[in-house]
Amino acid sequence: MITKLEKIAYEFRLKEQQIEKDKEEARIKAKREADERVPITINQNYEKAQLEMKRLRPFLKTLKRLPTWDELQKQDGNNPA
Repeated sequence: MITKLEKIAYEFRLKEQQIEKDKEEARIKAKREADERVPITINQNYEKAQLEMKRLRPFLKTLKRLPTWDELQKQDGNNPA
C-alpha cells in the first residue's frame, strides 16, 4: 500500500514531469513559429527563378544566337589557324 507521503511525492513528480513536457512543447512550438517567419528560403528563391524562366522561355527562343569570334573570322576569310 502507498502511504500518504509516497502518494504526495508521486503526484509531485507527475506534476514536474508534466511541467517539463509543457515547456518542451512550448519550446518546439516557438521554434516552429520562428522557422515559419523566416522571410525567404533557398528553396523559395529556386522556385521563383524557375517560374521566371518559364515566363521568359518564349522570349528566349526568339532571340538570335550571335556568331562566335571564330565563326566571324571564318566568314571574313582571316582564319589564323
